[in-house]
Amino acid sequence: MKYFVLILFFFFPNFLYAQRINEWKTVSLDKSLQFILSNNEGKLYYQVLSGNDIIVKPSRLGIEKADESFTDHLSLINATATTIDEHYTLKIGKKKINHANANGTSIEFKNNHNAIVYVDMRVYNDGVAFRYRFEAPAKKSYCEK
Repeated sequence: MKYFVLILFFFFPNFLYAQRINEWKTVSLDKSLQFILSNNEGKLYYQVLSGNDIIVKPSRLGIEKADESFTDHLSLINATATTIDEHYTLKIGKKKINHANANGTSIEFKNNHNAIVYVDMRVYNDGVAFRYRFEAPAKKSYCEK
């Protein structure tokens, strides 16, 4: 029994840490909204919370390109948090000059073929957004013989 307790003592904290490292939260500047991205056994899920209320239930993320799949077997490479402060002008609309503030997180994943995908998340005080980004393809050069 002593050994069982000892094993639990050493492995249980590692299990908890492994669970936490696979979840990324981005919170709005006023702390009212949360975008939570999680990696569960190589598959990405997201959910959106307003306070303690679930706005978007946990939903799968993933995208397939003609040459690569980014739906499973994804592993973390890097995560970077940023604060967004953008000014932009619209050609048409009710408000021509606009200002946007948000918190953002860009997370870099690789699939089982080492192809890279970025998931960029932004959380504003009144909404959330995400997008996929890919590395630019390598430029090919040809030599005439």
